[in-house]
Amino acid sequence: MNALFLKASSLQANREVHETLLAEPLGKNLYELKSIPTLITSLNYGDIVTAIDDPLRIVEVIVPSGFQTFRIAFLQGTNEIEHREVVYSLRKWQAVAEMVYTSFYAISVAPHGNMQAIRAYLSGLKQRQKLLYEPDTPLDQLLLVIAEKTRD
Repeated sequence: MNALFLKASSLQANREVHETLLAEPLGKNLYELKSIPTLITSLNYGDIVTAIDDPLRIVEVIVPSGFQTFRIAFLQGTNEIEHREVVYSLRKWQAVAEMVYTSFYAISVAPHGNMQAIRAYLSGLKQRQKLLYEPDTPLDQLLLVIAEKTRD
């Protein structure tokens, strides 16, 4: 793989958010995303995008991959072992996780993954006050939870 990095920007919660993503060049300003977006909610792993300028900046998604991306934030009182158990459990529904920060993960669900089962599983964990997740909790609120947790 001849990978390179692309810049992505988005206006979210009235703030401009920037992220750098790994991508594989396909030719003619087309690139396939090869990392899970952690902050840009309009992109997913495997999307084919156009990019221009130097540094390369994503302009638009040309072919959506079918993957779905969301984020989870573990709450106070959870530990790393619990985090790993949850992340590992998601695999049975064709989801993979990337740790962004100690208690914050980006989750990518394959096109044939079972989002309904994932949401039911995460809903149960939310009710037991183990975590919060998108789309039930907006990304900006998840980030506030993580910021507060790191202060303690």
